[in-house]
Amino acid sequence: MNTNCLRILPGQRTWRDYERLRLGEVPRSLRLSPPALIPAAASKEHAWDILANAVGLSWEVSTRTVETPVEKVVLRRELLEHVVEKRVDIRESYANYLLPTLKDPYEVWRVKYSDGGMRTHYIGLYQDHRDMLVIARANQDSTLLWNLIRCGETWLDKRRVGELLYGKQG
Repeated sequence: MNTNCLRILPGQRTWRDYERLRLGEVPRSLRLSPPALIPAAASKEHAWDILANAVGLSWEVSTRTVETPVEKVVLRRELLEHVVEKRVDIRESYANYLLPTLKDPYEVWRVKYSDGGMRTHYIGLYQDHRDMLVIARANQDSTLLWNLIRCGETWLDKRRVGELLYGKQG
């Protein structure tokens, strides 16, 4: 067992405590239209460029502020590289899902983790069932470190814990 693995702390409120629907029951009308998938990149560097371009960043424009329903977040190009490090996940293919998930999420949660920190979970639900979990960690300079995970509804329901900051009603 890896004792260094970062975990969500147990004992937090869940979607059930907030009387929210199981994600599999969320109607199509509350789901976003799916954006286009991007072909997989041949290298990590190319994948990083694809992800950066999808969110409006480049070497010339390396920082961007995005308005979400709960906060303004700063995206920085150099902090996106880790998202595509694990090449087996081909996360750049889902780069077009990042901004819609941030701007129009189904839910936003503030979650306590085993390192004592808090993460913000943005959950994007899509009509093609390519649901997304975007996890953000606030840095001291107000930028965010991102992780983008495509996942199924059952797995995602288990991460709907903490303080519900925003949720669509339907």
